[in-house]
Amino acid sequence: MLTQTSPVIAGKSCGIPIEATPQAKMVFNNLEAQAKSNYWAHMIVSGIKALCSGQMSVDNVFVKQQGRDMGATGNEFYVVLPGCTASMRKLANGRYKLLHMTADGSYFQKQIQGTQPGLYSITKQASSWSASFKVDGEVSDKENRFVVITDRSNDTPAGTVEKSYDYFKDNPLTTSHMLESKTGFDMHYTPGDKMVGGMVNLKQAANAASDSELHESALLLAKTMSNARNIEGVQWVSERGGSGVLTQALKILSDQNIKLDNHAVYLCNPTTRQSALVSLSIQVGLGQPRQISKNSILRPGELIGGLGFGGGFITAYHRLKKDPNYDAYKFSADVAKETTSLKSAAGTAATVGAAIGITAGGASLPAVVAFAGAVVAVGGLGKVLTEAYLPRIYYKFTGKF
Repeated sequence: MLTQTSPVIAGKSCGIPIEATPQAKMVFNNLEAQAKSNYWAHMIVSGIKALCSGQMSVDNVFVKQQGRDMGATGNEFYVVLPGCTASMRKLANGRYKLLHMTADGSYFQKQIQGTQPGLYSITKQASSWSASFKVDGEVSDKENRFVVITDRSNDTPAGTVEKSYDYFKDNPLTTSHMLESKTGFDMHYTPGDKMVGGMVNLKQAANAASDSELHESALLLAKTMSNARNIEGVQWVSERGGSGVLTQALKILSDQNIKLDNHAVYLCNPTTRQSALVSLSIQVGLGQPRQISKNSILRPGELIGGLGFGGGFITAYHRLKKDPNYDAYKFSADVAKETTSLKSAAGTAATVGAAIGITAGGASLPAVVAFAGAVVAVGGLGKVLTEAYLPRIYYKFTGKF
């Protein structure tokens, strides 16, 4: 396990010189020269120093033991940090020697360009969103600051806000009025072509805390979260697959015993296991509203990927066991609510199936679109289906009123 003041997250450095081969030392020295003005380089330097000094365990999620296909021998390890890879060997004194190191010298510039994960300050100007990269990677030092962790996106940071805003604007931690004010909010952005988790990637949905695809973004988020721990009332809200990045970041913080006691968390339409994130958030001391998330159990990505079978019950159980503010009365109420929701979802699915002939194998999107359009005038069911299957159309339409 890691020490409570692990340098890779807290940003502190070890004073003990590292042991390294000439090649690795040259790369390390180059990064160290950039560390004073480049927070990415500073994080890498701090992490390598912590590993070499033995202050950080190689069992952490972002340090991988080499497998046979990597040519591992004895006590060698393969370290994965954002824009950097390094091989290390454990020495008899418990420290580590840096054997080989590579670093992408353009990584920081790629963050600025939005092709690598990073933190952005978001503001609304007239009718459009503006995204400004935060070169220090730190949340704005303002009480009750809102930070959204978005799903992986192939759009620009500003475009990502435009497409995801309707998913997270309605939550119990803030209001759309505050989000759209001149102070705005912060956003942790992860570029990529496919959604995190969901029904298509169930393995990632179930194992977000250790999934290697999320590692780079999660480590950057973990550092941002740790650096913000003394800011009062920061509100961390995930949006769809952002729950996977947040889950792994919380795992890193939990392993290092870092606490966020005065902060809060909320999940908007999570597509990775909600129960795992809730359990980790309790471990790091995050406060939670009465209802920890909003879900649409008619969307397979949220029902199967985010909740899993019986996920609502599991989440309630985790809160009962670990959250001192969550008592047996709240547990019973949530179990009853979950049971009612599942019955309601089953009834809605049966109604839809009967109306358009959906079989157990599912229906094509055109069929769902046709049916959703046909029942809009009916009332409740039309709203439920349109919001579930055609969210962008639904939010665009309702946003006009």
